[in-house]
Amino acid sequence: MRLPAMLLLSLGLLLGGCDKDSLTLRFSGNVTDASGSELDPAYAQAVLDILQRERFDLATINLALEGNSGIDVGFGEKPLSTQQRQRLQAIFGEVLEARGAWSNQLQLDIQEDKLDGSAINALGGLMTEPMREHWRKQLEQLPRHYPSQLGLGTPISLEFSNWQGIPDFGWVEVDADCKVLATLSEPLPNLTYQLISDGAPESMTMGMLSGMTQSVPSQLSFADPALQKLIDDLQPTYRLQRSKYMDSTVEGYDEILFDFGSQGKVELLDRQPLKPVDGLKAACERSVMAAGRPFAFFYGASIDRLESVEYSFSEP
Repeated sequence: MRLPAMLLLSLGLLLGGCDKDSLTLRFSGNVTDASGSELDPAYAQAVLDILQRERFDLATINLALEGNSGIDVGFGEKPLSTQQRQRLQAIFGEVLEARGAWSNQLQLDIQEDKLDGSAINALGGLMTEPMREHWRKQLEQLPRHYPSQLGLGTPISLEFSNWQGIPDFGWVEVDADCKVLATLSEPLPNLTYQLISDGAPESMTMGMLSGMTQSVPSQLSFADPALQKLIDDLQPTYRLQRSKYMDSTVEGYDEILFDFGSQGKVELLDRQPLKPVDGLKAACERSVMAAGRPFAFFYGASIDRLESVEYSFSEP
């Protein structure tokens, strides 16, 4: 019989002595509930679900909070079989191996095969040949690769669409969009330039002043295969942006904002929600978790948040 997670928690079941099989799961985030003194039911359910899937008898399993980020799991009076112990080590070991293997590396690459087309089509194809040649020389001076590292783990946010366009007073209905912000260890350049010329082709430069814009063909790629597939499938979409802390003298972007889409409509009055948005925030977290790894390593209450396991098996 399956015992409800809340029942296990409310009884405050503790692990037995050292002669009983047990393990301690330690997670990357806090596993307590809102009170700070009990195990979060979502984490308890995640542990029970994976044990049930592996055909462990849930009636014999005891869960207890260990600090703020640990869960003690006891398996009752009867020792586990060798096969069961090996299975536990395999299922939790897979999570730890996957967490350790995921790559936060990314790179912005200039697309060499499209540079000639960029020069030909610059300014809508209105460039003279001397201007195109000068543009090519400008392109040749740019580095071809811009590596950086992704920093996940900042809180999930629920943002109201078109916030800048929402009036200060009055009623409006907007989308509540789910966003995850990631930092970049090294800024990535803004490869959309504005072409400045005083009329002489040789004086044309790439700058950030007013003028016609031209983008350098480029592609952002992620070293982690799972993340790259999510991006390829537009689940989520993303955009590069500057943080408010970025040095104003440094060009480019130091953040990536991942967009998991609208979680529903929100009615605003004078820019304030008419109803609580807790349900939409919960839906946002579910959307991020549903994307799977690597986001699941950093967000939500799941086994993928696991960072280490301590096994305590009795002598055979």
